[in-house]
Amino acid sequence: MGRYSKEHNDFFNAIKTLERDVETAVKDPSVRTVVRTAKLMNKPSNFPKAMMAFEIMKHGSAEIPEDINPIKLKNFLVDSYKADWLDWLPEVTDQTLFGEEKSEILSNKIQAIRACLTTDTPWQEWHVFENVGKAFNHQVPNFVIIQPLTLGECITTMDTMSKLRPEEPFSEEVLSYVASVAANNDYVYLPEELLVGKAQEMLDGFIFDKDLSLKTKAAWGKIKDRDVLNAKFSDDDSVHRQLAKLALAQQYYREFVE
Repeated sequence: MGRYSKEHNDFFNAIKTLERDVETAVKDPSVRTVVRTAKLMNKPSNFPKAMMAFEIMKHGSAEIPEDINPIKLKNFLVDSYKADWLDWLPEVTDQTLFGEEKSEILSNKIQAIRACLTTDTPWQEWHVFENVGKAFNHQVPNFVIIQPLTLGECITTMDTMSKLRPEEPFSEEVLSYVASVAANNDYVYLPEELLVGKAQEMLDGFIFDKDLSLKTKAAWGKIKDRDVLNAKFSDDDSVHRQLAKLALAQQYYREFVE
């Protein structure tokens, strides 16, 4: 007579089969993400992070909004894959995260984050800054034509880049690009509390009405912390027109970081 009954032997064989299936499954990066999520759940303080990892991976890219803030996306990648994802080819990253549900916007956003974490060219070269900015602002950059950013997009791009690498300075070339964006859109003042304010000195070289710039700066200092977007501005007042433009750019930034 055998040591175990037929029912017991069938059970043990089933367990061995299950073990082989699990061993094979955990080689799949998406499954590893679920495993990491389960480990995170062991600590109550990690609950929000674990839920984010699970929700994003549960149904592929359909669960990752294309307008996700780049910092949140970076945090997810680091939490899920440590530094491994930085060495993956774009095709591997897309397949791992999205499977068949490809997203050009998210793919470009991830590559822009990688560029900022591994090189300094977004801080040094205006065209790289522009393409990174397009990707960060939920668009698909076209690398063969110029696609100027808006001032609001410059604000969000510089803010995101500085959060990724706080000590990296912006070159004169990039600041000149920001100043030209502002000048081409008729801005005369760039708020000092925003990183675009670093380009004010270069913007001064593009504008002729220095008095309007000084008046706008003084007026903005008085209202910047209020609900500026809902303030009443007069189209007939040049300072009010400047304040209204700044209010729209500021609101775009606030919605971006939420």
